[in-house]
Amino acid sequence: MKEHPKNLRAWPRLLLGGLLACLLSTGTTPGQKPAPRKKKADKAVSGKQESQNKQGPRAPLGPNPNPGTYRTYDEVLALIGPHVITESMIRAPLKIAIEEARGRILSKDPQGRLPQRVIDSLKKDLLTRKAYDFLLADRVTSLNIPTEALENYLKNQVEKIVEKRRIQAGGWPQFVRNLERMGMSVQTFKKEERSRLQRILVRQEEVRKFLKGGELQVTPTELWEYYQEHKKDFVVTPDAKLRILTFGPTKGPGGIELSGLQAARLARKRILAGEDLEKVLQELGGDLQELKVLPKSGVAKALKAYTWDPKVQVLAYSPVRPFTRGRARILQVLERREGKTLPFQDPEVQRRILAKIRERRLRSIQLRQAWEQLNKIQAWPLDLIRR
Repeated sequence: MKEHPKNLRAWPRLLLGGLLACLLSTGTTPGQKPAPRKKKADKAVSGKQESQNKQGPRAPLGPNPNPGTYRTYDEVLALIGPHVITESMIRAPLKIAIEEARGRILSKDPQGRLPQRVIDSLKKDLLTRKAYDFLLADRVTSLNIPTEALENYLKNQVEKIVEKRRIQAGGWPQFVRNLERMGMSVQTFKKEERSRLQRILVRQEEVRKFLKGGELQVTPTELWEYYQEHKKDFVVTPDAKLRILTFGPTKGPGGIELSGLQAARLARKRILAGEDLEKVLQELGGDLQELKVLPKSGVAKALKAYTWDPKVQVLAYSPVRPFTRGRARILQVLERREGKTLPFQDPEVQRRILAKIRERRLRSIQLRQAWEQLNKIQAWPLDLIRR
């Protein structure tokens, strides 16, 4: 098949138009090299510089351990007295904590991404622990406690805790499995316990200081005001000690078939006549149960209809009451305590009030200290740190 001559004439025009379009797109003339494109690495470096400028102050790291890296300044996260907490101090622990949290939270999707609030919480927790480390170091220095003695004490206490947990778990393999179930390793568990002991030491020293300063001293007027305000806390709950005799279908004297109700009535009659309780229960096949009745239970409501025997201070045996599955029961109150308010003069009352007031004050002191420490955990300008 011969091609049409018009198609042959169109080819040169198409080639010329394509060449012209290429020249216009590159913006160069023939024989001129195109301008080099901007590398992605330069763009990444510029973006990194902008993000660092937005993040706030940096602390110099000194000689760069990795000359090939770009970063030469470290982000300041907190200032605890003369101590500076930087990002490099918590970078490795934060990475480990994130991996453990990912294994614990994202067990079904290990490659998933943790929520930012979880990462922020882990970061704040590490900052708080680091702050406690510095506070404890200052306290140890002020008390002239040898550093080696403190380290040995913490190490021994942690080992005792690990040994106790191992015994409770029934062996070392089970103890390790329990930690893995919680997303922790043995080393992480030891670090957690060490941090907890450090916080306890700091707080105990604060408690001693405030006890000596008299902040926890309580006056008699404060005791009386607390008693008037919380009088409901010193009300004795009414209760009763109850005996329940339950009888089911059985054979009575002479082999006569008795229902549970008939057996209970016969037992009540024989007990009130003075027969031995154990003998009656053995012959009629009854069950004995003694329990403490709380005021809001159904049995306690039924007891309101009974009256006290003024001679023996014990309720007489109640009328027989039908029970479930053909059984019947008899109730007897062995001891009953009416609800009343304990007087202020009671030594136990004053001891409880004193403990409550001191606990409340101590909690407010600890909250105030925690608030002050959290206020310190924030980024500070670099010129303040250099002072």
